[in-house]
Amino acid sequence: PSALASLRGTVYEEKIIDLIKTKAKASKKEISKLEAEKILKEGLYDFVATDAHNPQHLKTLQNLSLSKKQGIQWEAIREFQLAEFS
Repeated sequence: PSALASLRGTVYEEKIIDLIKTKAKASKKEISKLEAEKILKEGLYDFVATDAHNPQHLKTLQNLSLSKKQGIQWEAIREFQLAEFS
């Protein structure tokens, strides 16, 4: 993308983050890897995303061990993000 489009994307992202900060109630809880795996295995989540910045990050995440349900959800996210990077 052009430099101008890149700047617009950054400004848009910042505005969204600012909106979320004003609307959301922040809470932070660190969890162990086992707790995170339990949340994923039991489907105790509404949304999963990555903070991938390039296709190599997505390729690294491809090696995760997931259940069939998690795999289907991950593939949808991965395909969407790969399309965004293309």
